[in-house]
Amino acid sequence: TWTYDYPTNTWKKFDIAPTNRQNHAMTYDIAKKKIVLFGGNNGQPNYETWIYDVNTNTWTNKNPSVAPSARQGHAMAYDNTNHLVVLFGGGYYN
Repeated sequence: TWTYDYPTNTWKKFDIAPTNRQNHAMTYDIAKKKIVLFGGNNGQPNYETWIYDVNTNTWTNKNPSVAPSARQGHAMAYDNTNHLVVLFGGGYYN
């Protein structure tokens, strides 16, 4: 993961970040100023939940004790009324 800083016109690479993947889903929680990433495929099924904190400019692997099964091609959105991240669909792995 890289972030771009407009004022300095520079890129910064993260030391701790999600692995490269495809077919994952992400959404932005505007109330908490955090990006939520779930699932995808990086050569194997993935069920990780990563949080990017805009305020601290850091990624954290949350490892929740209850989480959806590994999947790819799903969708996520932020429900601003109820302050929830909603995940729907995707292909399941055995």
